[in-house]
Amino acid sequence: GSSETVIATVKDEDLMSVLGVDSIQLQFDFSYWTAMQSVSSDVDVYLRGDISYRKADGSGYVNLENAPLLVGFDVDSGRVVFSSFHWRAQSPAVVDLMLQYLVEGLKPGSGYSGEVVP
Repeated sequence: GSSETVIATVKDEDLMSVLGVDSIQLQFDFSYWTAMQSVSSDVDVYLRGDISYRKADGSGYVNLENAPLLVGFDVDSGRVVFSSFHWRAQSPAVVDLMLQYLVEGLKPGSGYSGEVVP
């Protein structure tokens, strides 16, 4: 994908309720990121938006409408959450709300001391 600001539509009703809005602004702060064109029907799509991505041959950009930007799916006894955007480039308040919703038991802002506890 290209470096850009994207208005993402919140597609998950519960996430929309948590955020209190039906769309958010995402910052794509690098000129290289993974753009998803589509996902399987068993994948939960949380955010979608219109994006531009670089063609594989490097000959320009392609516009893609309604691309999945944040998805999740179950694997064995776990869950994978994948985002096209870099989390650190987003509003911390929005990131905290999304992560609390997406990752069970997560406590954002709890701090990391750099210390490994056995």
